[in-house]
Amino acid sequence: MRLCLLLAMLATLLGCHPSGIEVPALGARSNPLNPGERAWLSEHQPIRLRPNANYPPSDFFDAEGEHRGISADYVRLIAQRLGIEFDVIDPKRSEEIARAGGGGAYARGDVVTLSAQTPQRALNWSYT
Repeated sequence: MRLCLLLAMLATLLGCHPSGIEVPALGARSNPLNPGERAWLSEHQPIRLRPNANYPPSDFFDAEGEHRGISADYVRLIAQRLGIEFDVIDPKRSEEIARAGGGGAYARGDVVTLSAQTPQRALNWSYT
């Protein structure tokens, strides 16, 4: 199952902000997911995250190959708040694998960051 998250909205629901400013969470729960959602996430980890390679300051990889930018900050906070793990896929590497005819789900990932819905992308992704 492909999973698409609207990172900023989820981060707001979780009461986190990438600047480190605490935003009050909605409701008294520290984890806004219901037991079924938490169980699904625990069975489907790590979540393969496929960020954009070069969209600074929002989404990029630094000289050491580390995912950086605003979306990386939100992903880190979401992982901390939900107790989940993301496997960050290097887009350059996944494109090489896909061109070579392999990769499957690894090349695509489960979640993309900062992706605008287009008719072509909607053929492969569920936008929520």
